[in-house]
Amino acid sequence: MELWFLSNPEILRREREAFNALQANKSWLSGLDWAIEDQQLCVYVVINVANTEYKAKLVYSKHFPDAPPIVLPQLPARRWSTHQYGENGSLCLEWGPDNWVSSVTGAEMVVSMYNLLASENPVDVQQNNNERIIAPSRHSLEIGQEIRGRYCRYVATKTLLEHISKSGASSNKAMKYSLNWLPGSLVAMIHEIGCKEHNDLWTDMLVPSNLNGRDDAKDLHDGLFLLHSSFTDASLKSVDAFDKLMDVIASAGFDRNNIAAELKGFIEQKKVLGICLLNCDKTINFYISFDANKIYRLCSIYDDISEISMHDNALILSKKVCIIGLGSVGSKIADTLARIGVKKFHLVDYDIFLPHNIERHVLHWEDVGEHKTKVVKRMLEKIVKNAEISISEINLTGQESNLNLDTCLMKIAQCDLIIDATANDRVFNLMSSVVKREKKPFLWMGVFEGGKGGLIARYLPDKDPFPEVIRAAFNQFCIENPFPESKKAMYYASEDQQGKIMVASDADVSVIAYNAARICIDCLLESYEYKYQTYLIGLGCWWVFKCPLDIIPIDCSSWKQVKSSVDAASGFTGEDKKFLEDLVQKKEKK
Repeated sequence: MELWFLSNPEILRREREAFNALQANKSWLSGLDWAIEDQQLCVYVVINVANTEYKAKLVYSKHFPDAPPIVLPQLPARRWSTHQYGENGSLCLEWGPDNWVSSVTGAEMVVSMYNLLASENPVDVQQNNNERIIAPSRHSLEIGQEIRGRYCRYVATKTLLEHISKSGASSNKAMKYSLNWLPGSLVAMIHEIGCKEHNDLWTDMLVPSNLNGRDDAKDLHDGLFLLHSSFTDASLKSVDAFDKLMDVIASAGFDRNNIAAELKGFIEQKKVLGICLLNCDKTINFYISFDANKIYRLCSIYDDISEISMHDNALILSKKVCIIGLGSVGSKIADTLARIGVKKFHLVDYDIFLPHNIERHVLHWEDVGEHKTKVVKRMLEKIVKNAEISISEINLTGQESNLNLDTCLMKIAQCDLIIDATANDRVFNLMSSVVKREKKPFLWMGVFEGGKGGLIARYLPDKDPFPEVIRAAFNQFCIENPFPESKKAMYYASEDQQGKIMVASDADVSVIAYNAARICIDCLLESYEYKYQTYLIGLGCWWVFKCPLDIIPIDCSSWKQVKSSVDAASGFTGEDKKFLEDLVQKKEKK
């Protein structure tokens, strides 16, 4: 792997000069020492805040300056900040995967650490019992990031949310629910509320009747669904034991003894009790227990998004494929590659699988509520024997630990083919820098709104122009051939000039996904039968397409190559060489 500080002396000089200036101008920086560890450039620093020394370590990413450095304590210590990943993990500073720019220096990261600790002053809080000042947060997490690590979950469908929005002020009803025991979580889902005898039975028409959890579960679980205006978030969130649950229920005027007896009866029948308490703002609080003692509160996943709906080759076996984005396109590509014999995968996606994803995805109702990486991994393991699959549940350009991002990028760089199925420009830019540095084949694709066509593009190192040049060639094609005016209506949907809604179907997405998979196979076999870098595939008479399945190639070979950021900007000076030689000698002496 090419090391940035050996290939880019200009960036190395920039970093050294920034730290030298920081040490000269900031009295709070009392220690500074450079090192090379595990082929990564590191800086050990000591900063002083409120008469307390903080010994930290800055580790440059192997993909610097395209990825941020990691700042963490040198040695195990007490928690430094509320903005820290784990007890001794990396600090969440002003720059991370979601807002990183290559012009930021390691010295600026150290300044950010100082500002964070100075604003919170955690040591003063611990020693003198002073109130901690919480530094402003830039956190903006997606639901998949928020519930990562939470085992017990429940999924509320759009139809369930619509039903409970019409509920009265108080009610006590029976309910039926399923428990799906997935590899990384336990997911509950409500199927019915009420009963036929009382003529108030409601059934969730979105949930299949055969979704019953464990393979040996023949019936749905019985539970209770209680609604009362006196239930509050504060009282419900503190419930962690059966007696506390009964106290909350009794305080709302429900018969404590009758409900306790009914819940304990559920334990006797199926070794589990389930109860939902709906508070005054119609928020569902789902609890389960396996012994009528300890109560577990399930974290909520609300699927309230409205959607427009329509009803043995040795070379292959040796290659490892990275797929970033396991949505409708990425999952189909993974499925296809596994079926042609690929055994080694690295899957990257932070998102969870929800009911509205089903229409264009290879996954099923049994997988709802789980992270996509886990269920696609399980799917692939059922297709190909002895699969070697690693996963990263990380948002590559979102709010994440710098350490997690760096680890994920290193795993991606080890793959023989990298596929970006996210249709996200920021992910594309990051992956473009990785494949140029590592000289790995790269594939990306997209489906046009309304399912009217799609694009597949490919980069082969030492054969094709860089990915950003290939993208620029497509943009120029669009300037010369403007898209027809249309209004984007929803994901995979658009509205034409007559107001007609056009929705991409699973078939439309599959055409793009499976053609992309075919180009992946071409790259893995190193046959290179595809002459062009970009292919536009029409699925109707629209734009530049004369008919369905009209394929238009875009030849980018004549486009001028741009200089890669991983190329050396200038030669090493004698001082540069001596600096690196000293670091190597220091490492050898240890």
